[in-house]
Amino acid sequence: DMSLIGPRPQAEGVFEMFPPERREQMTSVPPGLSGIGSILFRDEESIVEASGGGRRFYEEVLTPYKAEVECWFADNRSLANYFLLIFLTVWVIANPSSCLVWRLFPSLPRPQGPLRQAFDCFEARFQ
Repeated sequence: DMSLIGPRPQAEGVFEMFPPERREQMTSVPPGLSGIGSILFRDEESIVEASGGGRRFYEEVLTPYKAEVECWFADNRSLANYFLLIFLTVWVIANPSSCLVWRLFPSLPRPQGPLRQAFDCFEARFQ
């Protein structure tokens, strides 16, 4: 079954890059057409490109953080968050550079190291 909101289904090779302890937690909720990962990583290709790290950056930095974020959703799943994420999905389509996600979900795991730079909104909000 698929939901409107939940972790985005991953290709098998990509899913295997997620830390093993996170895979089970991520699959404990139905996958979704959109979700917190889709909102945060809506410009994933640009994040990887800007890092200059290519596949290594994707596997060692971006994928573990993406797993953290998806597990955050599994741990914080509620009707209110479900509807907030539907709203945010539409919001970021209309406002791609919006920082609203960080204001609505201050308990989201904070990006670390080179990933921090990819989230300009995060830098401005939490410095």
